[in-house]
Amino acid sequence: QLIVFAFENLVSLNPATAETLWSLPHKNKYNVNAATPIYRDGHLFITSGNENDCTMLQVSDAKPQKLWANKSLISSFQPPILEGDVLYGNSAGKITCVNWSDGSVRWTADKDKELDIGKGGTILRVGDRLIALAENGKLLLLKATPAGVEKISQINHFVDGTEVWSMPLIYQGRLYIKGK
Repeated sequence: QLIVFAFENLVSLNPATAETLWSLPHKNKYNVNAATPIYRDGHLFITSGNENDCTMLQVSDAKPQKLWANKSLISSFQPPILEGDVLYGNSAGKITCVNWSDGSVRWTADKDKELDIGKGGTILRVGDRLIALAENGKLLLLKATPAGVEKISQINHFVDGTEVWSMPLIYQGRLYIKGK
């Protein structure tokens, strides 16, 4: 199957014939499904922010079966990061860790306002660390495990802007960040 997260639907296609195998409506008020779905072992996780739930589907050639849906991880742009049995992601501006199997929240970094990264903020996983770039240009280094999150360091206004939505990149041991 080739699965496409289009602006109003999640669509499965036969890659050899382009025949539609199944389609599920997934609309939101902005007609944007920007977060790439995550697939593992017959399961597909989707999230698109705004008013929609995040959803876990069991996929096959037939219509997929919804295993669970909730608002635990609402990512508008960047897909969450799957590591082991947890997902790390930006849920409406709050860095959040949820269980892959049932979507239950392990933790949300909502006790410290300095950890807010905004709806367009991005995260990058390196070992047990998260590098977070807030949409206001703030850069955070966090220790994040399934048990919790802890701030290691922070640089305010690392890049200028109010809608810094680009994802940091590590290449050959260097951190690259694009501002607005």
